[in-house]
Amino acid sequence: MRVATSGLFAGIPACVTVDNSRAVSVVSSAFTRSHCIPQTVHVSNSVAVSTSCGPVVVYSPGGWFTSSFPLEVSFVPSSGSDVVLGNDWIAA
Repeated sequence: MRVATSGLFAGIPACVTVDNSRAVSVVSSAFTRSHCIPQTVHVSNSVAVSTSCGPVVVYSPGGWFTSSFPLEVSFVPSSGSDVVLGNDWIAA
């Protein structure tokens, strides 16, 4: 199931998609670059992974929901989404 909505990432308006087929939530590398959002690079098993902290704010029928865990910075195909929230976010 994919649900698109509007929200905020780091206080910046963003197109947000909640997608239960994704295991891990991501923020678009193009979005972080164009808005100069800081990133942290972690190296694990010789692989560098960039993350960025929100917070992410999305509207739900129960009101506004805010979360602040780090999201992986990744290329997001031309889906129109700046932030894709996966099962890690849904379970939180």
